[in-house]
Amino acid sequence: MNTNHSQNILLESGTNEMEIIEFYLDDSSFGINVLKTREIIVFNPDAVTTLPGMPPAIPGTLLLRGKSIMLIDLKTCLGKEKNPHPQQDSRQIVLVCELNERMFGLVVDGVNKIHRTSWESISPIPEGLSFYKPRFTGSLTVKETIILLIDIESILAEYDPSMKMESHGSQSVTTSHHEAHLMLAEDSSFIRNNIRNVLEEAGYDQIRHFADGEECYHEIIRLKKQADKTGKKITDFLNLLITDIEMPKMDGLTLCRKIKQELGLSQVKVVIFSSMINSQMASRCEQVGADAFVTKPELPRLLELIDGLLSTRGQ
Repeated sequence: MNTNHSQNILLESGTNEMEIIEFYLDDSSFGINVLKTREIIVFNPDAVTTLPGMPPAIPGTLLLRGKSIMLIDLKTCLGKEKNPHPQQDSRQIVLVCELNERMFGLVVDGVNKIHRTSWESISPIPEGLSFYKPRFTGSLTVKETIILLIDIESILAEYDPSMKMESHGSQSVTTSHHEAHLMLAEDSSFIRNNIRNVLEEAGYDQIRHFADGEECYHEIIRLKKQADKTGKKITDFLNLLITDIEMPKMDGLTLCRKIKQELGLSQVKVVIFSSMINSQMASRCEQVGADAFVTKPELPRLLELIDGLLSTRGQ
């Protein structure tokens, strides 16, 4: 099964819509954004090249049209026990995914269907569970079935060193860093904490973080009202927003569009930081008025963009 038909039906920028592929492990349902998938193939264990020293969740690599891709056994990764006596006619499948131009495969038990929905229908994972590093970013309920959305970025970072978020060295910290007011909207607690730590190390210690775009948007509205009431500029309260694209309640493209077009806050710089950035997504970022966009996990580039966008602050 090829998912290009869903890839080509690109949802309009900033409409807060999405498409989710529902797949299952045993009798539990999980989901992943269609835009992160390339195709679905039948899993053939005989075609897998095993590698010594790999963790149990990595069965090996698979040759796909001349390219070797890493396989992740999602059932093992999520700590679910494998059925020691699978049915003879049960064949697992591979979700071929792509993040940051890196291909990999998720081995799952099967696929149900694609759901077209709104980010407003996605319930975020409770903030208190972030301590336990959940591997999910939210949930969607469809006809009494709960679909857990996989935090694929944090899972991939565990097994692919190139996906780890590191600042790769220190940078000079100036007074302007400490004075800048930042916001961070990111649904993954794992990624959110990593970004926040790196920003604070760089001197950006006035940063508020949010697990979904809607909560962040409401806070920006509150700040705008406060600025209007006190006769101050919005930049006295907020200078720059860093936002992911995929988030419960309100996605990053919608959040950016509302800030720039509906609230008219052109002074607030918006940087979209997402593993889904490609030429097509970059065009969508520009359409909603983003000041910059960068792919995860390029934290050095993110810091460079932030410094550049804030260098004219107060001028």
